[in-house]
Amino acid sequence: MDEIKNIRKLQLLELNVLKEVVSLCDRHNLIYYLSEGTLLGAVRHKGFIPWDDDVDICMPREDYEKFVEIASSEIPAGFTCYSQNDTGIWGTLRIADTNHKIIRVLCEQELRLFVSVDIFPIDGFPKSKFRRKVHWLNVVFSYWLFRAIQIEQVDRRKKRGFFLRTAIKLATLVPFGKLVSEQKALQRLTNKLRKYTFSDSETVINFYSEYSKKALTVPKTVMPKDYFGGGRLALFEGEQLCIPSKAEKVLEMEYGDYMTPPPVEERKAKHSTKLIK
Repeated sequence: MDEIKNIRKLQLLELNVLKEVVSLCDRHNLIYYLSEGTLLGAVRHKGFIPWDDDVDICMPREDYEKFVEIASSEIPAGFTCYSQNDTGIWGTLRIADTNHKIIRVLCEQELRLFVSVDIFPIDGFPKSKFRRKVHWLNVVFSYWLFRAIQIEQVDRRKKRGFFLRTAIKLATLVPFGKLVSEQKALQRLTNKLRKYTFSDSETVINFYSEYSKKALTVPKTVMPKDYFGGGRLALFEGEQLCIPSKAEKVLEMEYGDYMTPPPVEERKAKHSTKLIK
């Protein structure tokens, strides 16, 4: 019970960050959607999943890049933004409340972080099966190269598929960081993802979703763009926030039977997080 109370305090602080993000999006007519566990919480609980400890939203790449441009100058005092997550340089954006801190355990290390909201870009994806496979292989190999350079920050205890486990083992033996810089590898990955625009594509992907498995096969998170559409409003912690137009379809692809909560013993936060300020 104490753990749930502590999570609730964290959730309410994260909600304040989310409101600032939404306000900025609304001022500039940028499209955003609640994503992953945050989206599931909106649909199933009309707010946070009681044991969830983070907030995720996603945006079409075009809107995401506009948001990146304006966020640093328009985010109010007490907040900051940076293109990093817990593992270092990354292809996403984090908006943080600099007045409140957490401790998060990752790879057996305690990280002191600000309370924050993560924002992910949604990119276009080719329509034909052949082009999908070719594009995905280009993207995933760029991703593997990037992660190989970051190998010291990769949690090797996490369950992964055979090919990714093999790639991680190879990365521990070959000094990829001496062949190409981390920044160049990230830019290469970003350029691959940008190849197909959200606006001109019939299918799209949130590559950085935890459900976009980085294996050789095209993941289930490739879905019709109209699942996202222009979005619709849904109640989340007393606020009317934007979710995908066909949010139920998105959740079904990611979770299956999303309206049935997991067994009690599995209702735990996905991170080891402690609010310290």
